[in-house]
Amino acid sequence: MTAFRNAVGFGSETEGGRGGRILFIDNLNGSGLGSLRAAVETTGPRIIIPRVKGIIRDHNILRVNQPFMTLAMQVAQGDLVYEGMISVQTHDVVIRGFKGWGWDTDDGEGKGNRGPIAVEGTEAYNVVIDHWTAVGGIDENAAVSAGAHHVTYSWGRSYYALNNAGHPKGAHSKGLMNNNSSGGFVSFLYNLTAHDKDRNPEIKSGFTECIGHVAYNYGDKGGSKCGTNAQAHYEKCKFIEGPDTPPNQFGIGYDRIDTSLFNVYLRGNIGPGRLTDMGDEYLVTDIPAARISSVPLFEKNVQEDRPVEEVAALVIESAGALPLDSLDLAINADIANRTGTYKDRITDIPWPTLGNVPYPVDSDGDGIPDYWETQHGDDLDGYLDSFYEEESGDNEPPMVDIILPRQNVIVGKKVTIAGTSSDNINVERIELWANTNMLTVIRAPRANWSWTWNVPASQPNGECFIQAKSFDDSENMNTDMVRVVIHKFTDQ
Repeated sequence: MTAFRNAVGFGSETEGGRGGRILFIDNLNGSGLGSLRAAVETTGPRIIIPRVKGIIRDHNILRVNQPFMTLAMQVAQGDLVYEGMISVQTHDVVIRGFKGWGWDTDDGEGKGNRGPIAVEGTEAYNVVIDHWTAVGGIDENAAVSAGAHHVTYSWGRSYYALNNAGHPKGAHSKGLMNNNSSGGFVSFLYNLTAHDKDRNPEIKSGFTECIGHVAYNYGDKGGSKCGTNAQAHYEKCKFIEGPDTPPNQFGIGYDRIDTSLFNVYLRGNIGPGRLTDMGDEYLVTDIPAARISSVPLFEKNVQEDRPVEEVAALVIESAGALPLDSLDLAINADIANRTGTYKDRITDIPWPTLGNVPYPVDSDGDGIPDYWETQHGDDLDGYLDSFYEEESGDNEPPMVDIILPRQNVIVGKKVTIAGTSSDNINVERIELWANTNMLTVIRAPRANWSWTWNVPASQPNGECFIQAKSFDDSENMNTDMVRVVIHKFTDQ
């Protein structure tokens, strides 16, 4: 079971708070009954849904210490902002539609550790942060650190990490990071960073995939930076120079302090040195050739085969806590016009005006508005997924091949059905059929899958056609079929 319908990445195999209590955010207070903090700190599986819009100003770290939580901020449609820092420190957490703003006053958490979103600690795993926006952090805007592992950040936006706002290390505009203290198995998928001087993203630990990233107006350390013991994939990323980008800055740089342990795999990235997806892959980086692998370093979660320019356009249009607000649109204009610059203080950022559209009526308090229930029934998962169109725009069917049993073999009472499947986005399920009877459904299959069919007594001996139907998240389908001869006195 994945976090939601089209969830992918190392953190996606979680139910979050699915099936738990429905809790509501009913005020903008930093604590107390009806607050975001009270709902987050509740024990047990829970789905948290906002019923208020505005800015929650809470400059004390909001620690998520209780597992099995879904925070469905997408219901606010970008009009509920958390000004503070949320730190996920436990497992099985799904956060969608979160819009986090930093603060630079002297109250609350020390300035050396302030960023809108963090996933940290060895108990933090199976975590998905999806369609997020993080702006104005003094440390990085979003991070994975301190032993956290199996984490996905997807379809997010980070910008205007503050450059001179009192960080103990001085100038410190940092975007998105997988720290060298993390446990690895991190997916950065289809995110955008802009006007963040460094960490676009930074990858310094474990197995990490960076797919479909767009970085604009990065600084003097390159767009993304890799190092320490990272085993990193960069695929279909676009690095765009801006007014603050010094000349001759590669899209992908590296930490020169320690170059002995990290390795990278490059596929389809563009930026300075490689302006189109043609020619040698290594032209987008100054990483030493000895550290670049010609083959993937681990099994991919996403097979992205669309042109990199198409992927980048989709990220710019669709990433973030949707719908895009005036600040998001201004960032998009900066990217198009190659304008804009870093910001030093919170007051320098052109903050958007939030809307105040009332929430629809939910008579029974189950988190599903009446209008949705009338049209679609009692389907909370469907309602929460409905806020996002299919970013994939995907019309390409997945691939599927049956390896076992082989064509025209004689099989007996037990039949091992095995095969391979792949897709440009994600294989959602495999259906196995015998003639016109569906045998089983394999959800979120691995690239190499198998299942044992205990042939029932009702199945006649003789010719049988075994079929594998592979479906992706957009319900594109492909099939493979083999003919076997069943002879139930034979043991396979």
